[in-house]
Amino acid sequence: MTSIEQGPCFSFPAYNRDASQPQPLVAQLLHRQGRTLQRAGAEKANTVIAWRFKGQFDHQAMTEALDHLIRDYDMFRIQLESQGEVGMMREITASPPPLETVEDKDLDREMQRWVRKKTPTDHPACSYRHFHTGPDTCALGLGGRHELLDAYTIRNMTLKLAQCYNSILDRRALPENSGLQYMDFAAWVDSLIKNEELEPSRQYWHSALRNTAPVFEAPLDRDNTRHPMAAASAALSLSPDLRDEFEDLVRKQECTRFEGYFTLFNMVLAQISGKEDILTAFAASVRRQPELRAIPGCLLNRMYVPLRVQPGDDFRTLLRRVHSLLQEAKNHLLWPAWQDVDPQGSGYPGVFFHYARKGEFGVPDFNGLECTSSQIYFFDYSPLPLVLQVTEDSKRPMLFGLGQAGFCAESGLEDMLHRYTGLMKEIIA
Repeated sequence: MTSIEQGPCFSFPAYNRDASQPQPLVAQLLHRQGRTLQRAGAEKANTVIAWRFKGQFDHQAMTEALDHLIRDYDMFRIQLESQGEVGMMREITASPPPLETVEDKDLDREMQRWVRKKTPTDHPACSYRHFHTGPDTCALGLGGRHELLDAYTIRNMTLKLAQCYNSILDRRALPENSGLQYMDFAAWVDSLIKNEELEPSRQYWHSALRNTAPVFEAPLDRDNTRHPMAAASAALSLSPDLRDEFEDLVRKQECTRFEGYFTLFNMVLAQISGKEDILTAFAASVRRQPELRAIPGCLLNRMYVPLRVQPGDDFRTLLRRVHSLLQEAKNHLLWPAWQDVDPQGSGYPGVFFHYARKGEFGVPDFNGLECTSSQIYFFDYSPLPLVLQVTEDSKRPMLFGLGQAGFCAESGLEDMLHRYTGLMKEIIA
């Protein structure tokens, strides 16, 4: 085994790349979520996003750009597999996809088909597709297993693809990658666990999560007409003026927007459940160290936040408490705390929060092409029982309630969203 030196604090072991190896522990949770869905009779879903373009694109240049990306980044050559409950990965041979012809009116249907499609065993688990959709229109799709794709990867790899495409057209040198690969990251995380270098983090989470329990131990508002894991959703516009006043209040407390919205979510959960001890979670990136920031692939781990919401606690008090908890928890983000509290990846205990930034998936700039739209295609089943998402937008911020129909139907999600905005109004009044 050799190692790749990456600064004074990091030494990444590089294992035999011809052999299968475990996925990083941060991806094992997503693997187990998929297994839970399968056991319940729900197919595991791909993450798929598509960009539409207007203009004439150079098919040969796109093929060369895709070939360069596939050769430089192992995540486009990785095949995922299962050994019981353990997710494994190995490298396989991959080549650029052929140009496909699909009428623009049929592109959405093709993307939805891709969401549900099982990946053949001889294909990589993550790949691009490019389409000719009309006389002067085309499209680019990126799809694959969630264990490999996060928002950072979707955005940065597609921007990298555009750089390659533009360099080929301009006859310039192709951009180089950082050298670090997703399988190197997997080997590094595995070595940290085996060498007990993360023992302080294990002890931190063992103490922080001792005696925690789910906020809701039974379904809130079950929809018996659908599969219990069928995706349920509700949406509510958030007034920009209300948003601005709320964020200004949070900023004056020297806290982040995320911390403000997350604190408010905990208050709503306490209101709905009648409980004081609230356990929530969110997906956080482990790319805190500079050495990890350029690595493509899913580098998300679940951060759990046990918070006590007592009668009489005002928003500012809870906000400072959340801020303090998150600052310490971020120092222990690599440890997979979910192994102790949610070993099957079923979503319990706790409920989930997500803050989506505008342009999270990026807009690639291909020479000669105008990007007219981008869209992420949702799956039919949800791996999580209940999620509240705040979507940032300067003109039209939104609240989304997402989850499983067997846990919280649309009516329950709508009630949660209205409680959220109502509480926000009370706080800034």
